[in-house]
Amino acid sequence: MKFQVVPLLAAALCFATTGSTKLAWKDTKFLFAFGDSYTTDGFNISAGVDSPVPNFTSANGPNWVQYLGGKYNLSDIQVFNLASGGATIDAALVPPFQPTVLSIVDQVSQFKTFLSRKPAGAEWDSSNSLFAFWIGINDVGNSAGWTNITRPDFYKTLMNRLTTQLDELQSLGARSFLFLTVPPTDRAPLSIVQGPQGTAFLRTIIAQYNEQLRTAVSSFQRKHTRTVEDATIFDSQPVFNTLLDNADALGYVNVTGFCTAYQNGIGGFGTNTQVEGCAPVASYFWLNTLHPLFTIHDTLARAISTTLTLEHPITEFAFLNLVPPTTLETPRFVAGLREGSVAQAAWSGYPFHVFSSTKQSDDGSENIAIYIIAGWASVAAHYEWIRSPKNQEIMGFFRDAGLMSLGGLAHLDIDFTKLSFEECAAIAWRKLGGSNLSRDDGDSHASSDRGEGEESGSVSEGKARVLWSHRGRALDEGATDEYEFVAYSEGELGELSEEFTVIRKWVL
Repeated sequence: MKFQVVPLLAAALCFATTGSTKLAWKDTKFLFAFGDSYTTDGFNISAGVDSPVPNFTSANGPNWVQYLGGKYNLSDIQVFNLASGGATIDAALVPPFQPTVLSIVDQVSQFKTFLSRKPAGAEWDSSNSLFAFWIGINDVGNSAGWTNITRPDFYKTLMNRLTTQLDELQSLGARSFLFLTVPPTDRAPLSIVQGPQGTAFLRTIIAQYNEQLRTAVSSFQRKHTRTVEDATIFDSQPVFNTLLDNADALGYVNVTGFCTAYQNGIGGFGTNTQVEGCAPVASYFWLNTLHPLFTIHDTLARAISTTLTLEHPITEFAFLNLVPPTTLETPRFVAGLREGSVAQAAWSGYPFHVFSSTKQSDDGSENIAIYIIAGWASVAAHYEWIRSPKNQEIMGFFRDAGLMSLGGLAHLDIDFTKLSFEECAAIAWRKLGGSNLSRDDGDSHASSDRGEGEESGSVSEGKARVLWSHRGRALDEGATDEYEFVAYSEGELGELSEEFTVIRKWVL
């Protein structure tokens, strides 16, 4: 039996964060944004906190901040956008394209001057305010051709300067932060025309910058462990790359170029305008040489909102098929899985539980699957582990040895800390709400419909006890299913509905 395999698009759009998010998104009342042309909307705080927003974006429509604060918000949020097109972290380190551009240093100075004292119309509080940064595109791009710097050391210098600004905001009462990584601008038309060597170089230095950003944010949070409640990093790369990689399926007519008639903006703000000689504007990924359209910002903001909404550890539910003649007793398989379970648990901070099921095929051979139930701080945290060198090494071992293959993966909105496995000998699971409800070929079936969180009562001797029952929706983009799990103690299971699959605890 199979359950829904997470599509690449779904997986990437849920790829999000490292760090914890203690400020609940539903409780956020103020959003302060800092950044460059990907973020600015033309707002001028020096004209007053109530001055109009001119909607001067680089997206031919709303950008991610406007979508996040006005479409994917869970409460009334007041947005103060201090970003400036062309911004770098510090103009003294990386000059912008013109001297009037406000760097992050300048933007933080504006916050201190106009907003730190919480004037009328901007009565923010440490407990209800999120400070969001998307910066680095111009720092990386403007310095890409420099030969008098050493990377990534220069990026460390930039991060030191960024950290001083974060320290300043922290001293003024900022407690919750959001950071976006530099997106894959190596795939923008501006880079593509430089040829393969140029794009490969830009891809490399973007990765170096993003790694330094992660290190700096982690250090900043550790430095202010008593005051900074959360510092979340949202990785923009998977969102961009997945949309670009699936252009045909998503209806984009061009992801490597743009229509020149649209490059400076065209038609109504955020509408799918079309001019002669071009496809509708929303059919393109890029508005011009560097900037994505409002549709991309919409997708990005939706993914960010999903990340910020999670308030408890999620549950990973995955299954892998053993490749014959591999069995649960195959030494190389057992040793590899044991190493992988220890490494994942050390990375995630949550236990790693393994279950198995076996089905006899018509020819008498056994089809064996193993199931992983584990916890993660977020979907993004899991995908960061997946791409880590250690996990790649482990999965490479299984692949090269021909021991097993991935069957399916789902991330569930079930608080992993509520799942107890101490007495658990078996779990019956089923998928709810799918039009193509299918089962994996596990042991026989299970059921008795029980409410969420229902625990055991008295049972006959020799019968398994119900330990707990939980349901949770799939968090993966585009998924609509719910999953139900019923945990049993050791003993005989009663008659169970065929909708369920029973998997047995396997102790490595």
